[in-house]
Amino acid sequence: MAVTNLRPPSVLEYTQHPWGDLIYGTKEQLQSIGIAAGMAFPGEPNGPKRSLRVTDPRGLTAKVERSYEDAIFSVRIPFPGRDRPSFATVFAPGVKKEEFPWGDSYTGTALSLVAAGLVRHGQFPGQLGMRKTIVTILPDGSLPKGAPTAHCPEAREPGAISIYKKSKTTFEVHAILPNAEQERRRDEHSRAEREWENRMMSLPRPAPLCRPSQGRKEIEAAKKLVASWHKSPAAFRESANNSSDIILGMLEGKLLDGESGGWRYDDATAHKIERLVDQIIGLIKTGAIVEDIALKEKHTPACIAGELLVARTQYGGNVVPFRPAQTA
Repeated sequence: MAVTNLRPPSVLEYTQHPWGDLIYGTKEQLQSIGIAAGMAFPGEPNGPKRSLRVTDPRGLTAKVERSYEDAIFSVRIPFPGRDRPSFATVFAPGVKKEEFPWGDSYTGTALSLVAAGLVRHGQFPGQLGMRKTIVTILPDGSLPKGAPTAHCPEAREPGAISIYKKSKTTFEVHAILPNAEQERRRDEHSRAEREWENRMMSLPRPAPLCRPSQGRKEIEAAKKLVASWHKSPAAFRESANNSSDIILGMLEGKLLDGESGGWRYDDATAHKIERLVDQIIGLIKTGAIVEDIALKEKHTPACIAGELLVARTQYGGNVVPFRPAQTA
């Protein structure tokens, strides 16, 4: 299947999550911020097949994996003490239970799942008469009819269970709960997630390895805004002329032309308005224009204000073009 919305290869994507940092980039970009410097990455000669665990410059454990995009790797760096709310418990000897909004998941060996009363002998994938990897038991205890790949809506109905083969010895059982319990679970999990996120927001974060993507995007948007500003009095005057023609034309249409159901100002007032409009147009076309530095600083986004101030200081008050954005 084609992959869309791929990251530009020149961009290092650095996102701060409540649980830690998630980074996407090329090997060179990641090594430039101290991730696995001098080491072979997953999938490379002499490198691990799927993932690489290293320590980042802050002393935190980082997991490097090859992304689904060519030459792009992902780095997951969880912060200690920030684990998400867990709904996992020990259900029975050898059986782990995890609660989800849709129902319960049980993991264990065939013997432990049978002993816990979750599955009967003969119902596991691969056994005689059963499908190879997934077996669905409908709420009435029957098996779905039709081809193994056929869609079975009843498999998601309350009371249905599905048995998945996870490995040679381990199976996972999904049990669908009644609708009312699903709704209660959704509320419970959402509340726990919000409370966890609020707690994480109150905790101090380790300093990022480089500027997070959120900050870089804000800076790029701010630079585009500043770059769109007029560079000369002539350019500003031309823009002001164009804007005034549109705005004053709309004003005259509203006040004098009876567009609002025939209502307009009387002739004496209309002549005064027309004279004032002509005066305004004349001032816009001939009036003196100044560059108000105080107003420029007021409207300059805070994230690049310091860089512009340095540029004006170094170049005698003229703002120089921004340098190309760094990728790390």
